[in-house]
Amino acid sequence: MTGEASRDDTAWMYKRSGSRRSHFHPHELDALCLYNVNWNSVGSSASAAAAATWYNASPLDRGCEAEASDKGSACGKYSVCLVRGRSAGDTAEDKLPLAAQLERLRGEGATGLARDAFCALLAVMASRREMCWLEAHDGELPVRGYFAHALANPQATLRLGMANMAAAGLRPASLLVTKLVPLRQALQLMDSGGPLKELPAEALVGGKATEDFELGLQELEFSNDLGAYGTLPEERGLARDIAVLPAMKELLLSSRDVIVVDAYVSLAPRAIAAAQGLNQVVQAEFTQLLERAKAEGLGVVLQIGGNNPHMLARKVYMRPAFTQHGLRCGYLRWRATPQTAWGREQPWNQRVCIGVQLP
Repeated sequence: MTGEASRDDTAWMYKRSGSRRSHFHPHELDALCLYNVNWNSVGSSASAAAAATWYNASPLDRGCEAEASDKGSACGKYSVCLVRGRSAGDTAEDKLPLAAQLERLRGEGATGLARDAFCALLAVMASRREMCWLEAHDGELPVRGYFAHALANPQATLRLGMANMAAAGLRPASLLVTKLVPLRQALQLMDSGGPLKELPAEALVGGKATEDFELGLQELEFSNDLGAYGTLPEERGLARDIAVLPAMKELLLSSRDVIVVDAYVSLAPRAIAAAQGLNQVVQAEFTQLLERAKAEGLGVVLQIGGNNPHMLARKVYMRPAFTQHGLRCGYLRWRATPQTAWGREQPWNQRVCIGVQLP
């Protein structure tokens, strides 16, 4: 796939960027070469095709779990590859930096190397002009793209949906990165401190403040123009119409896990995805996640970001295929008592628009 010169250059760059290893498998270098050269060609058909070729040709044990989907698509029933995060051996008292955790996991051998390179490829395939996934999650070096952090989280799963193309083999179509954490932690880890960062601390420790406070979701009002002129405050329901959500408060105060959707992306260029029916795999994967969560009594929460979260919500998350299971999009609000006004709104550009499906 790549020449030896490119492999040599990539190995040199990799070692210079912080890796202590001196041995590299050729297929790992092929993947990393693809990652390095695609900074300037994100979302291209050539990069997606090259990455798919690497996936089908690599002889390494990728540390994946195979799964057959019972959902059909234009490509027939599709296949699923699960990559589960692992502990890097640290403890809560001795937490290693993310870069050190990933380096330790790479040191496990061929499987660790392949999982590392696999995440770099996923970053290549997922990147678009509108959203680039090639950058580090938290400044770690060497950089393997945003998704690599999940490899060091035992509660995280990377779920790759692949269409079964008779002539081309397995064609990567979609990626879901999820993790299981309590709702309070999930909200606190969101950008800008999350949508409840101004909720008084005493509301979460028991007593009268805990008994009195209420949560509600100020939902986006769906229309064909939602987000067409930017993210506007008037595109959500009126504050007086916010419905109180006792189930959300109960979940917030409990230690029960919810499914946090860290990333939900298509892995094929738009034209190819439409022509080959890969979009149906993408939709089927998210539909299955919502169905499984409902059946297992788990909540689902996700952050709707980007430059225009309202448009993203309309185009992706507010589809009938998803909302029929209870997924709602909007702004989580709180008030100290049923008689007081809802707490001050946070600016939309702090990424406080969320999607939520209660158990």
